[in-house]
Amino acid sequence: GERGRGEEAGEMSTYVRVKPEKTIRLVPHIPFVIAWLRHKDPRAAELFNGPAKHVDDDEVQSVYRNLLDALDTYGDLSTAQLRSICMDYEPPVWARAIHSLFMGSEPRIVPMKVAEGLFNAFKKVRDPSNGSEVATKLSGELDKLRLISLEALGELCALIRDTSSDMRTTAQKIGPYIFLNDENVQVDFVVASKLMQSMVEHADIVFGKPATRSNYDPLGVRRSDYLEEQQFNFDNESQFSGRSMNRRVRPQQEKKEMATALADAGFM
Repeated sequence: GERGRGEEAGEMSTYVRVKPEKTIRLVPHIPFVIAWLRHKDPRAAELFNGPAKHVDDDEVQSVYRNLLDALDTYGDLSTAQLRSICMDYEPPVWARAIHSLFMGSEPRIVPMKVAEGLFNAFKKVRDPSNGSEVATKLSGELDKLRLISLEALGELCALIRDTSSDMRTTAQKIGPYIFLNDENVQVDFVVASKLMQSMVEHADIVFGKPATRSNYDPLGVRRSDYLEEQQFNFDNESQFSGRSMNRRVRPQQEKKEMATALADAGFM
């Protein structure tokens, strides 16, 4: 089965926490990770309110460090490299990492001023079941978000829409973490929950392209031999910088396990 670097992190809880201002570099990769979660679990949104809560923070810090090390080494990451990194952690770890990025990045993915603007705009919506009205009222505030933040939020809303057994409940639970901090959580908790629910229900109208519906594999269909070649080439490069605490070379047995995991994921 898959073995995550997070397991190694759990054995050595000596990490210095990654500073919030550094984690903002990871936001552009949230859509890919969400696509990975869709690919791995048809009920991926359920991870955020269940298994992800039990993920140790050391594992999240391990995710941050390895992604940042890879970015420092290569400057940018190919899809083959991102696939390889994603396979090194279990889906609940990625769900917790995304959750933590929305809550703790600096600047926040959804800044407090934008969140307050969204609350005020949403209060003016007469019919929350009317997607066009919701989108029109929220558009002015959503357009203040950075593009990478808008895409990350749109992909998360679409994930909840498409992979939740109870879309409304899941949205209502996640909303406060996306839009609130310790200062306004008591005041705006209900508004944040209902806002998230409405954005999820009308994600395709509110966000456009980031939330479009598709029946195809979210990571695109790939030939198994192509994936094996990409994985092999990546393994023979220096996968992470020498600064990474978890840098390691996979033995032959682990390559076999990786092939098995690829097969389980439907790539082979």
